[in-house]
Amino acid sequence: MGAFCAIMGTMMLVAPHQYRLPEYASFRLFLPWAGCLFVGSGVALLFVHPGRRALPGICGQPLAVAIDRMRVEEAQRFLARVC
Repeated sequence: MGAFCAIMGTMMLVAPHQYRLPEYASFRLFLPWAGCLFVGSGVALLFVHPGRRALPGICGQPLAVAIDRMRVEEAQRFLARVC
């Protein structure tokens, strides 16, 4: 998903002529901003993916550990309510 968002954002910035259809008329004004947001969010998704095959990054591993800990704490709270 992160790679898809990054590629779509790059396409919005590099090839804006692809969005000349009438359906994109209201979106065309915000195309540079949307492209930057898509690229940024796509790269962020690539670096913080919490799975086992996460890309090594500046903040990838610490965020993955934090997300895993939150999941464990949620499971413990749920089991405490149920049992």
